Amino acid sequence: MSDTGPLEPQMPVLLGKLNPPVPPAAAVARAHLLERLAPRAGSGLTLICAPAGYGKTTLLQQFGQQWDGALIWLSLDEQDNDPDRFLAHLIGAFTRAGILPGDLAGQAQSALPRSPEHAWALLLNCVQRHGAPMLLVLDNAGTLHNNRLCRQIDALLRQAPPTLQLVIAGRRRLAVATGWLRAGARLLELDAADLAFGAEEISLLCQRAGADVCAGDIYRLTNLTEGWVTGIRLWLAAATASPRADSLWDPAVQALAYGYIEDYFREEVLSTLSRPMLHLLLQTCVVNCFDPPLALHLAPESPAQPPTLKPLLRPELFVQPATRRDGWYRYHPLLQHSLYRRLNRRDPEQVRTLHRLAADRLLQQGHYTEALYQYGRSHDVSALLAVVEKHAFDLLREGEVSEIVSSLGNIPAGLGEDHFTLAVTEASVVHVVRDTGRIGRCLGRIQRLLRQPPPYASRGRLLQTSLYLRAQLAYLGGNFRHGIRLCDRELQRCRDANAALSVMRFHRANCHFALGSLSRAAGDALQALSELERFGLTGYTNALSFLAGQIELAQGRTAAAERRFLHLGPRHDLAATPQGFYDVFHYLGLGLVRTEQNRLPEAERLLNRAAAIALKLPPSAALPWVLHQLALVQSANGHLERAIETLNEARDIALKHRLYGIYRLCGAYRVRLALRQPPNGDIVHCWLQEWDAVLRLQGEHSLPEERLAYGWVQCRQGSRNEALRTCERLIADLGVQGHIPLQIDAWLLLATLYQRGDDDKAAMQALNEALQLAADHDLPRLLFHEGQELTGLIQQGLSDRDRGPQQARIPAPLRAFVEPLLAARLRTTDAACAVPLLPLPFEQLTRRERDVLALVIEGRGNQEIAEALYVGVSTVKTHINNIFKKLDVASRDDAILRARRLNLCS
Repeated sequence: MSDTGPLEPQMPVLLGKLNPPVPPAAAVARAHLLERLAPRAGSGLTLICAPAGYGKTTLLQQFGQQWDGALIWLSLDEQDNDPDRFLAHLIGAFTRAGILPGDLAGQAQSALPRSPEHAWALLLNCVQRHGAPMLLVLDNAGTLHNNRLCRQIDALLRQAPPTLQLVIAGRRRLAVATGWLRAGARLLELDAADLAFGAEEISLLCQRAGADVCAGDIYRLTNLTEGWVTGIRLWLAAATASPRADSLWDPAVQALAYGYIEDYFREEVLSTLSRPMLHLLLQTCVVNCFDPPLALHLAPESPAQPPTLKPLLRPELFVQPATRRDGWYRYHPLLQHSLYRRLNRRDPEQVRTLHRLAADRLLQQGHYTEALYQYGRSHDVSALLAVVEKHAFDLLREGEVSEIVSSLGNIPAGLGEDHFTLAVTEASVVHVVRDTGRIGRCLGRIQRLLRQPPPYASRGRLLQTSLYLRAQLAYLGGNFRHGIRLCDRELQRCRDANAALSVMRFHRANCHFALGSLSRAAGDALQALSELERFGLTGYTNALSFLAGQIELAQGRTAAAERRFLHLGPRHDLAATPQGFYDVFHYLGLGLVRTEQNRLPEAERLLNRAAAIALKLPPSAALPWVLHQLALVQSANGHLERAIETLNEARDIALKHRLYGIYRLCGAYRVRLALRQPPNGDIVHCWLQEWDAVLRLQGEHSLPEERLAYGWVQCRQGSRNEALRTCERLIADLGVQGHIPLQIDAWLLLATLYQRGDDDKAAMQALNEALQLAADHDLPRLLFHEGQELTGLIQQGLSDRDRGPQQARIPAPLRAFVEPLLAARLRTTDAACAVPLLPLPFEQLTRRERDVLALVIEGRGNQEIAEALYVGVSTVKTHINNIFKKLDVASRDDAILRARRLNLCS
């Protein structure tokens, strides 16, 4: 920017409004948003509308810094609703950017306020004559409400040259005409959902703030703030101001952070509201979501009247549609928390009254889980027990288990001890969230009821409830054979189907699956699923479908698993923030499928969504399983250190909640990663101690993943014979059960063992077994983990050079499967550095040959290629002949097919 001359306006111009504000410290570059903001053909408009603190101004500062042209910046305020004042500052901004010459700027300013039309004409003419790119930013435009101003901005857009890009940002949407721009593909709109920080951006922001965080902290911050960057910054500021705190979640940090956030909302949002509007917000903050009738029920004197909440539904108020109910709305969780704190300080008794009012209304509307939660918050235990008694089945079907767990936690100790339905309902809920501590307490309650049962209690139902809880404890604790024995005994004794027996069959299926017995697991899982669906139970059946899908993946039936997981999809918009517990199985399952399909970026996004749901639940419900799968995706991407950190996080959660089964599974994969990421002595030593304990306690009934990990440890420690015995037994067992992914990994271990023993022929035979399984089931996983280190052997098997008649090779039918995988792996920097330079299945093309090949693929003839590359036709023919030789083809069509197979077309 440059000044072209002094400004002497008739109306004062504040020069500070013509410069972008100072960016916040340690700002994170929003690369994906900057890419969307990139200039489009023809003049266009970008509208950015989001509440306070979402980073609108910072994003525009970053965009302005990379803009290749004139930047015209104008920060607006309430006083700019005076059209003459607005125009004076707009003239000043264009003058400061060098677009309006000083003499014409003086004329335009002098015309104000007598002849604004003349000033506008001078400005528009200069804009038209400026041939270079221009970016006009109107920041904080939500303060403008003058209709004349909106018409002037609209006229500027309609008369703007193709070189002008206009960006309007604010907390409210400016009332300018957009239909004609949208029809011409010249409109871009960004809102709070677009501006929200993702997990990776939050992680980067924490690093720059000097916060020592782990993956769990990032997910928890993401869930708490929903990506609202100011909320994240305030939380980090509270951590910085609490030097004695050992984590972001220290009580002192939380108290200070919530105070900072409440101050921000009071100053930036609530201070501008009328008293009736503030009253409405305070009265409705006691519920997690609301519709117009409920809002009116809680705040009858409010300005909100059915059938709309129009006064409340303004973007700057942090109000958004609820994801699972049409016509319902919710506050941003941090705004709701701030409002609730304020209301509770002022009148705690009124808070309890509002909870009771909300509970009564929600119960009438059939929203049983939320009603139960509200009765719990109102401390009305008798009403809470009545809801449990009457609507136990409805509560489980709705699936909002966090609310049910929280509500049951509000029952004072000693009350409800003789309540049969409460005991059975609590058992159903705690076994869904896998809370081993509460399962133990629930078993104690059931045992007391069995000793002195009330007249209406079913002793058989209590016994079966106790048994399925004990079976689940065995499964979660990694005592799989014991879990199977418990279920076997009861399922053989009772022949009449009921929900408790179906749940027991489900737990037995989980135990069989953990031990690798796929056929038995499939039989139990599908039978239990069919029975529970026949009983009319919904929601919970997603857990059974998820297990069935896992079994299908293990059998190599990826397409069947994909169909099953897609069927579990939430009914609300997939782009919305997921909230229901049972939705976690949809995202986690699809994440598994996308991993097996080598669609790793998509897999990571799906697993992050699953983690967002899991973080709203008790930690034991789903989080360790989600983190485990996320670590495998990170490993497949070559991020070994990050994957180990994620597995450490999963193991910490599992250990704390006595989930020893998933703890052991994470440990098996962690030690395999550690073997590839030296120094690794501590992790390997720790795992070997755990493995000895497993053998001592479980005998031969260990996880197949643990046996595979043991084989890799023995391989790396030089115990080749022990590793060979382990591997060969494992391959035989996995073959009987048809466990395809683990068979592939086991064959790769065997190939590595033979290679280390200098038996290249046997190594190639083992590799071909892995390749055959992967190709038969279309599983590109062989280069995900340790297979990355066999790239050299694969290259050797594909190469036709320096080969004797006795040397093993990869058969022709498998080449088409493995060559694209190898080419893709070699294009990644990490893998290329780790792989020895052995002959490729094709001789590397020169840069010029790749250029020629690209034009051949486009269908161009020799003459066209010569003209495009400024070379002679004879040179083109020479390049094409070289390409044919290197790709081992004889025609253009064959060259194109082979190039596509090898991913050489990009």
